[in-house]
Amino acid sequence: MKFGICTSNFDKADLLKDLGYDYLEFSLAGVMSMTDIQFKDLLNSSERSPLKVEAFNSFVRTLKVVGDGVDWVALKDYVKAAMERANALGGKIVVFGSAGARNVPEGYPREKAWNQIADFLRMAGDEAAKYGIYIAIENLNKNESNILNTVEEGLNMVKSVGHSNVKVLADYYHMAVENEGFDAIIKADSNLVHTHIASGTNRTYPSEKDKDRYDLFFDALKDINYNGRVSIEARLTDESDYANAIKVLKRYV
Repeated sequence: MKFGICTSNFDKADLLKDLGYDYLEFSLAGVMSMTDIQFKDLLNSSERSPLKVEAFNSFVRTLKVVGDGVDWVALKDYVKAAMERANALGGKIVVFGSAGARNVPEGYPREKAWNQIADFLRMAGDEAAKYGIYIAIENLNKNESNILNTVEEGLNMVKSVGHSNVKVLADYYHMAVENEGFDAIIKADSNLVHTHIASGTNRTYPSEKDKDRYDLFFDALKDINYNGRVSIEARLTDESDYANAIKVLKRYV
């Protein structure tokens, strides 16, 4: 397995590399908000960095995927440009969490919302496939999203979409909040292409003091021979979190 950090820049890349991290995960919406000049500077920074950006979260931030006012042309243009930039930085995974884009408006038909998300993911899958990128559907707990709250629900969406480049993600924190069993990971099997992790109680970096069952999480990953990426997506309390977290997580692999 490879371990990474969700961050917004390359500032700590040397430190993280020395500690044993393998890659970085950036916000794709953040990258897309950059001007061409700013993005060129980011590419230059990437070339100098000992860690590369292999995954992206925050796929869609301002556009809507669900609802009556979906601008399909704008969505397609955005996704096309987003995949181009993700590929230029070396990305292999784009996470579809994007609660604000996918949340179902009050009173809106859920079946219609489900189909809109599926249509969006097929289109995104087509664009991602051009670069060998996978779209990973993120399970977000009900406090953050009103649809696709579990890994199993994400897997159902994968089946609805039916695209080879649209798979599922397992986020430990959201699984803990939703009290979802880790057997969902085993059900996902080869459809699982990415993972996120943080303490299930306060979303901080994993530590020795946690009462979380990281062992069960990693046991499930081992059961399906998962050899992909594990990104820490958590609230940083102190820079020492970086070192402590990687020590904790590497015990399980």
